[in-house]
Amino acid sequence: MSKAARSGLRRTRAKTGIGKLAGVFLFLLAGATAGNTEESTGITPDPSAAVIQQYCTNIRDEAAEARISRQMKLLSELEQEVEDRIAKLEAERSGFEEWLQRREKLLAQAEETLVSVYAKMRPDAAAAQLTILDSEMAAAVLSSVQPRIASAILNEMEPQRAADLALAISGPIETAEVASK
Repeated sequence: MSKAARSGLRRTRAKTGIGKLAGVFLFLLAGATAGNTEESTGITPDPSAAVIQQYCTNIRDEAAEARISRQMKLLSELEQEVEDRIAKLEAERSGFEEWLQRREKLLAQAEETLVSVYAKMRPDAAAAQLTILDSEMAAAVLSSVQPRIASAILNEMEPQRAADLALAISGPIETAEVASK
């Protein structure tokens, strides 16, 4: 580091409030890494430099422990975050499995004879009957009949009821009736 660069660095450090202590520390650090001595630079080191060096040596272990402590705390916080996310995903997976089991049960409930009865009814009569049934059973019947027949029955229903049944058939979205229970 040139003499002019060191001088400019000292002025900059003094202006920014870091002060002479940091300047001396940087000077010592630069001298130690470049192998500079008093003879090669022509600058006499400040007597307080030894005090600064001793201070830095004394707090080195404490600073390393503090840094490790901060890193361990951050690591444990991140680990807790990951565990929370895993718990949320497990809850969602459990919800999907429950929905799938409910759906399987619904399809099993809609026996072939019951489905054939609704399939042979007029769409307006079937719609009236399915409107009275609970949502799960109605969804099971509608999912078991041919799509053409199911669409005709849904077409005859009240729009909100038809939408709820369509959602119940299509996926794990609860209807307003099921959510209110």
